[in-house]
Amino acid sequence: MTTETTDKAGDVLQRLIRIFQIGQFLEDEPEHDPESLAELGFELQQLSGICHACVGEGGHQDESDWWPCSNCCGSGQVPVDLKSGMEAGDDE
Repeated sequence: MTTETTDKAGDVLQRLIRIFQIGQFLEDEPEHDPESLAELGFELQQLSGICHACVGEGGHQDESDWWPCSNCCGSGQVPVDLKSGMEAGDDE
């Protein structure tokens, strides 16, 4: 494995660990205020690597939500090859 591959694998592992921790927190603490849930939702969205535009929130509103998106790389436009795969998945 290359150093780049190892770094990416480490990043994915850290994201998965944090997602698991958030899930455990939500399970252990059943009562949450809406602001806390919104913050956790935003963190989960960032951890997933998917931007607002790619989850149907109306696109990139400003540069603050332009983190590297695994679908559109911050452009707000889902690549054609991913769109066809997403549409195929909707039919299932």
